[in-house]
Amino acid sequence: MKTLRIYLVSFSLLLVACTPEWSREERDYVYNNCLQMAVQQGFEEPENHCACALAKFEKASPNPEDILNLSNEELIAMATFCQDSIKAVAQFKQIFSANCITMAEARQVKEPKLYCDCVMNKIIDKYHNQVDMSNVDASIVQELGKSCE
Repeated sequence: MKTLRIYLVSFSLLLVACTPEWSREERDYVYNNCLQMAVQQGFEEPENHCACALAKFEKASPNPEDILNLSNEELIAMATFCQDSIKAVAQFKQIFSANCITMAEARQVKEPKLYCDCVMNKIIDKYHNQVDMSNVDASIVQELGKSCE
């Protein structure tokens, strides 16, 4: 996490225009530097991790200059949340795929794999963390699956 803190400090010092909103350039800069760090640190799915981290940074500090005010605990919590979310999605995909294709075949869906991929993507888009995903039941799958048939 020291690397992340150093990165955030250097980012803040390099801001040319300190605006109360994140510019496209600032987002790209943070994302690209996060990506380099995530790859070096061996994070799972570095692209997804950095997209998650960027969203967390923007929410925590709407003004990029305020990013220095984030504590080490907040930074660690953000990184942990993002990695836990990535792991939850991977676990969900594995379990869901195995069960969905069997159910889709029983319902005589024309292309079970495509149908299940579509439903799975809708669930992942709607439910972003392990707690929410654990509450997905058959009625939610059916409702989201209507547009996938």
